Amino acid sequence: MLSINWINILLIISGCISSILLFNVAYKAKSLSNLFFGLSILFLLIGIITGMIVTDYTDVANEWGELLAMASLLCGLFVKTRNSKPIFARFPLPMTLLPILGVLFYPMINQADVIKELLWITYQGGALIVALLVISINHFLYKHRTLLLLACIILAIAFALYWFVNIGDTLFTQNIALALFALGMLVGSIGFKKVAKTKIENQS
Repeated sequence: MLSINWINILLIISGCISSILLFNVAYKAKSLSNLFFGLSILFLLIGIITGMIVTDYTDVANEWGELLAMASLLCGLFVKTRNSKPIFARFPLPMTLLPILGVLFYPMINQADVIKELLWITYQGGALIVALLVISINHFLYKHRTLLLLACIILAIAFALYWFVNIGDTLFTQNIALALFALGMLVGSIGFKKVAKTKIENQS
């Protein structure tokens, strides 16, 4: 039986638009980082849609969709970090795949809820900090990253609301956080498209 709520619909709509934009940018700009970001959103969408269709496994589908999405996001950030360094100081490209190891070891802590929660907070918080640092440095050096910085701020607010702030009902707060996450995802993908367009124009 299909399980539908407005947050899932919002995430699906935002995710579909964002993933299409990111895959398009990855193709046109030959950007590996944007490919990983697009895959991240795709995995998230697969988890949500699977959970809506197979309601008996909603939590499992969402959890593994989020895990694969987070691993892909971290791979993309690793690529961004690598590309921000001078060529002689860059670490080998295969090392950008290290976050995938987290997926392989995740079943070992699958029943430990406290450890899982700490892991998610660490992964998401760490990804936000890295993204903010890399994007801020690139904005200072190359400009045209205003939308990406705005997306980081929106996602940081969503992160804080989801994990640390309780406004009235917990479910209400989490829904607001997820709505902000959908907005941040969309703003970020538009920001990456704008950056790629600027780069292509400068190379022409």
